[in-house]
Amino acid sequence: MSDAKDVKLVVNGVTSIATTDNNFICATLDWWPANKCNYGDCPWGQTGILNLALGASMVRNGFKASYLNVAPGVVDGVTHHIYNLGAGVDKDLINKIQDPYFLSHVAETFKSVAQAVKEFTPWAAPWVGEAGGAYNSGSKDPGVTVLLINMSNSTTFNISFVYDMNLNPIFETVPGRVQKTMREEYHMTPKDGNIQSDVVLLNGTPLQLTKSLDIPEMKPQLIDASSPIIAKPDSIIFIHTKSFKAPTCG
Repeated sequence: MSDAKDVKLVVNGVTSIATTDNNFICATLDWWPANKCNYGDCPWGQTGILNLALGASMVRNGFKASYLNVAPGVVDGVTHHIYNLGAGVDKDLINKIQDPYFLSHVAETFKSVAQAVKEFTPWAAPWVGEAGGAYNSGSKDPGVTVLLINMSNSTTFNISFVYDMNLNPIFETVPGRVQKTMREEYHMTPKDGNIQSDVVLLNGTPLQLTKSLDIPEMKPQLIDASSPIIAKPDSIIFIHTKSFKAPTCG
């Protein structure tokens, strides 16, 4: 026997959970060249560190001097931004994301950051300030991704997104852009409903390596964004929707 329940999932897109006060100072030197553009917008101009008339040794000495002149307790963290996947428009982006060998390369970067902090600011901690993976704001059409896990073995949940402010269903009709009214769903369930099965189904298809031992293509289900999400028993679901707008992120 199984039953179904209707659920409203409140997404905090309006209410912020943290703010930065006037005591926060962030000093940043970015490496972007003047021709670094985000989908037609080239915001950096000549402000990148690559345009400074300085040699590598001078930049290093400058960092060292500035760190040594800052007393302990003033600098809490030294951040590093991780964009090891390259540009969001890279046609090979998906393959990079699914390649463990490629992803492991960033471990050396973490080691270098930790060593720099230990040498120049031992009282501070290394932080990953940004970890989008892909720069250019990631993909051109960003959205909201939600992970849902239904641990019930008998109940199906019909889940609707709502804003935290007006509690209305999240749905936006964009004239001439039908794709905005669809969302991507990735449903993972055990084969034959056996939670001890060593085969996982992705949208009903076994998630297994191909004959050439490659990772299979992971295609989402395209679902009308105005309809509820059907979370079947013993399932894990990734939802990606582009129709949701989060004012607090703006």
